[in-house]
Amino acid sequence: MRLIPNSQMMRYYLYATILSFCAAVAFTVPVIVPEFTFPLELTIWPGTWMFQAYFAFLIVGVLGNLGWAALTDLMKRSTGKEYGRRYLGFAHIALSNIGVYGATTAMFAVGFFGGYGALVGYGRAVITQAIIGWMVVPIGVFIYLYILASLFGVANLVLMSGPEAGNDLMAQSPGRRADLRFWGAFIALVSLIFVLLPVLEIPYYPNNVFQEMSVMGISAAAFVGGLGLLAYGGLSKASQVKSLAAKGEGTGTVVKP
Repeated sequence: MRLIPNSQMMRYYLYATILSFCAAVAFTVPVIVPEFTFPLELTIWPGTWMFQAYFAFLIVGVLGNLGWAALTDLMKRSTGKEYGRRYLGFAHIALSNIGVYGATTAMFAVGFFGGYGALVGYGRAVITQAIIGWMVVPIGVFIYLYILASLFGVANLVLMSGPEAGNDLMAQSPGRRADLRFWGAFIALVSLIFVLLPVLEIPYYPNNVFQEMSVMGISAAAFVGGLGLLAYGGLSKASQVKSLAAKGEGTGTVVKP
């Protein structure tokens, strides 16, 4: 069981809030284009998705991260518990932001490119099949990832409110190797989803093969990178064990990172 100080998790949530606020400002840049003004966002399908994506990002991305920081601080103050589960916390903040950024970016792209297609006179069938259709299912996947992340966050709070989980030894940092193994497995699992998703979508959207293959290629590179981190973390641990055995040290020795 690995723990992390709640004050540290609060800082991570606040950093994510600041980053999301800056990203929200960047989201407004495409709207500066004269054609992509409020009439398009509010009246022309699918340009309306830009408006929905922007406010979804403000509510879930900016205020959501800030809310989790406040909730973690409230739990700390009300229960007096100083630690939460390290990897549940990491999985929650990483997966929730992946879900938010992924879903709202795809929604914004649907509104931007689909809205442009509507402006130049493309029909609904062309817009759906040739421009935006392939992005709709990934939006749902990102939303499900956010829901899963929320379950991780709630579980962490529930465990935090239970009996005291930590002592000085358990509260120590698990070291770079353990974190590498966690992040390697995390990156590999998440990227694997987006390696397989284009394979399922290509038969339905043959006009978007290039986009689908691009997503698959980027995801495959991330998958390989995740496996590399996982392997490196495991190899580092094995090397450390061999080194200790060569020195004749007992297996009960606590090795600091």
